[in-house]
Amino acid sequence: MGTERSSPKKSLESLLWYHGGGVLGFSSSIQRYPRERVCIIMLSNLGPSKPWEFGDHIASDLFNEPLPEQVSPAIHRGDPAERL
Repeated sequence: MGTERSSPKKSLESLLWYHGGGVLGFSSSIQRYPRERVCIIMLSNLGPSKPWEFGDHIASDLFNEPLPEQVSPAIHRGDPAERL
């Protein structure tokens, strides 16, 4: 079974709606910044990757802002690979 979550939060200096999940071997993340009209979608089939971190890097570069503090994916992002 995959895990998923969707909720708003403050990321960088922008409102962010995000959703992520995965099953063993696959993970994904969608990060939507409605005020900026930007959506970043990351799909991965590379072992224990963290697509939300790639999305954060893209948003940081796009908005010319420092990276937000990373949170533990096992607790907050629901990455199934972190629970094995």
